[in-house]
Amino acid sequence: GAMTDTKWVRWAAVAGVVFFVLILVSGPVLLGSGPTLTDSASKVFSYFVNHQSSLKASAALWGLAMSAALVWAAALFSALRKAEGGRAGLAVAALGGVILATAMQVVALAAQATATLRTHELGASGVRVLFTFETLANGGILFGLLVAVGAAGVVSLKTGLFGRWFGAVSVLLAVASGAGAFSIAYAKLENLQSIVLPLDGLWILVVSIMLLVRPEKALASPVEPVRP
Repeated sequence: GAMTDTKWVRWAAVAGVVFFVLILVSGPVLLGSGPTLTDSASKVFSYFVNHQSSLKASAALWGLAMSAALVWAAALFSALRKAEGGRAGLAVAALGGVILATAMQVVALAAQATATLRTHELGASGVRVLFTFETLANGGILFGLLVAVGAAGVVSLKTGLFGRWFGAVSVLLAVASGAGAFSIAYAKLENLQSIVLPLDGLWILVVSIMLLVRPEKALASPVEPVRP
């Protein structure tokens, strides 16, 4: 049973690594540097027209990445709960943050896919509106990551789960994620959003590697037999 549990944690950690690889391929590799919110409608429209195949492939890979993130979140939940002695308070908060982030990413993907599929029907202005919606939805992703990264950071600071130094870095990243999250309302924060999102992805990769190397961090302590 212990061996089976260890394998499960390692597979969940591998899912986190797969998540990072997928977002790396679906973003910088396939799409490169896309348009920004300050670009004209004609420039955004031209980008969607000229990158139809890449945008479709990117959306599919992002969808797979979200599934991998949810599997990885189960291992994070177990690790945080174990570190807090079986209490699930911050562990639940972290899990909820990951779920919010993945849900918002799927919403953003739906907007991107709609603009890609109906480019000519929507016209330049319609495509730009959907692109704006997609970009602002990334702020919602950061609201979820703020909770997930912050909760893990607090637990690490309290218990040394991933190292207190990593807990401090996580708390700082959570603060930066919170600032970037306000891009959902303030477009001027788009540049901060584009910096923080990759850092959050790198954070998930680092946690995945830690769990892959030491899966016992996410395994419940054996229950002592009750003595008569």
